Amino acid sequence: MGAEQSRALLAVVLSGFILIAWNYFFGKKDSAPTAPVVTQTSALPKPLGREGLEREAQLAQGSETLPEGPKQKTPKIHDLSDGKNDYTLDDHLGVMSAQTLLSTADFSLVTGSKRAFEIWVERNGRYLRPFFEFKRQSSSRLKGRDESLGLSAIIDILESGKLHLRLDSQKLEKFRLVFFSKEFDAEKEGQSGADFDFFGTGASYKFIRKYLFLAKDLEEILVGDEEEGDFQSRWLGIDSNYHLFAFAFPEKKSIHYQSKADGTLIADLNQESSVLEGNFAYTKKHYNDLKSLGEGLHRGVDFGFLALIALPLFNGLQMLYGLIPNWGVAIILLTLLIRLITFPLYYKQMKSMNKMKKVGPKLQALKEKHKGDPKRQQMETMELFKREKVNPIGGCLPLILQMPIFIAFYKVLTISAELDNQPFVGWIVSLTEKDPYYVLPIAVTFLMWMNQKIMPQTMTDPTQQKIMNFMPLIFGLIFLSMPAGLNLYILVSTAFGIAQQHFVNKRMEQVGG
Repeated sequence: MGAEQSRALLAVVLSGFILIAWNYFFGKKDSAPTAPVVTQTSALPKPLGREGLEREAQLAQGSETLPEGPKQKTPKIHDLSDGKNDYTLDDHLGVMSAQTLLSTADFSLVTGSKRAFEIWVERNGRYLRPFFEFKRQSSSRLKGRDESLGLSAIIDILESGKLHLRLDSQKLEKFRLVFFSKEFDAEKEGQSGADFDFFGTGASYKFIRKYLFLAKDLEEILVGDEEEGDFQSRWLGIDSNYHLFAFAFPEKKSIHYQSKADGTLIADLNQESSVLEGNFAYTKKHYNDLKSLGEGLHRGVDFGFLALIALPLFNGLQMLYGLIPNWGVAIILLTLLIRLITFPLYYKQMKSMNKMKKVGPKLQALKEKHKGDPKRQQMETMELFKREKVNPIGGCLPLILQMPIFIAFYKVLTISAELDNQPFVGWIVSLTEKDPYYVLPIAVTFLMWMNQKIMPQTMTDPTQQKIMNFMPLIFGLIFLSMPAGLNLYILVSTAFGIAQQHFVNKRMEQVGG
């Protein structure tokens, strides 16, 4: 394969990688709803091999005959508050709302349900909802008893802002955790307008609801996907990209889970126990706040397969924000720092591309001379590279070495809740939202076109050149729906790259490189 074809292939592969990566991270993209919407889960799904949860709820409340079930009662609502953190539960241990110092979004908007969580207990092959007679011990503590099921419960708000729950039974029990959510629907949940959506997915990036659980690694299930399996988990909960509502155990538990099409997650604890204990946490996913909460909750921020690079970049971004408290400025400074660190690799790349540019006419002449003899053409081409001391992939290797850094920084800017609702300047009111006037993506497209014009052109095939000439426009369309923080990073990186290219070009002229 000739050098031009190799470069064209690499360009296509890299472009495809970026397109796929963007679709993976940004494929679900609409602006977030402006008003919280409260939704009610009225019907519960049937677990595999068991009676429906809806019927079990009726049995538990005494609407049908069941010897050990409690009599029908209307559950009371209990508000717990320590003055800083607030939770609302009912007599069924249903978590109905939460607001903590570490959260900013409406609970029902994040979870997609007015009743986000319940605990069930098995009796005679059926899972029933307990009904507790609670007595308030203080504004932040409840103590209750379900006599018919032989259960006692203590619930209180911890100093950290987490809600602590302990259930005690007179015998070994099988416990079930049930999370209620639903797939985000922009139209039904108050979406007033749609972002430009290059891939036509019609969903919201910011409010993709997922079930997360921490096993050996962080695992996720999109709300509404039907899955079933087993795992050892320290915590599990509902994630909406920038917020997390989770229930954490003191240690890992063996769990059989079933995710339902209606958005419900059923998690059965495989091991019987007379005690069920754990902590609820509702928080915005600020990395340092999650670390302070403990229990491995910080693993809910997934830096991906390049975490060893992404985490130091994230720490650097935080450090720069500490010096100049503007996340946009911190992005600019870290982008410039990355560009300076990777400049030696960039210089080698440009030097190799300049050499390829010089041998381009000779390479084209060889192709014309031996176009009827591919084997001879390949041999003459290799001799030309050897004689001119040119490495046909010399311009690609430095780029490949730089890619992990740029991809890791891209990931940091994608998942960092710290950037949510953080303004930059003027019309950029949130770095996690798209530029409302498309100033940044248009500027990025123009700078990419400029950069392409001053880059050494090693392709001699007219068709390949035309394809490459369209690349700034193609990426410009993608950038229209990207968050402003990512556009800012690409804009600054491209602008600084143009300045570096001018320096390299002058340097090449001076040394005859």
